Amino acid sequence: MTDWPETSESLILRVKDPQDEASWRELVAVYRPVVFRMARSRGLQHEDAEDLAQGVFVSVARAIDQWQPSDEGPRFRNWLARITRNAIINALTRLRPDRAAGASSVADVLN
Repeated sequence: MTDWPETSESLILRVKDPQDEASWRELVAVYRPVVFRMARSRGLQHEDAEDLAQGVFVSVARAIDQWQPSDEGPRFRNWLARITRNAIINALTRLRPDRAAGASSVADVLN
């Protein structure tokens, strides 16, 4: 994966408390750069990658209660990476062709 930081399970458990704003700030500070880099590496422009990162953390906030650490389940970083990849795919398939760059299809953007 893309230079993922070590996951602190105690942080993930704290994030599940919506009143713990400090834990959310810490989670975003730790993982936002990775989400942003993933988006940029797939060709999203800076502003679009910023928007995508924000959307990813909204998705995480909605679903964090369902993530449980376990030996059988996905690690947090894998779970977050899947959310990020899905958001990138959604963003790329919904892009309009960039007339200035000459992209005529989503396939041009993805390649």
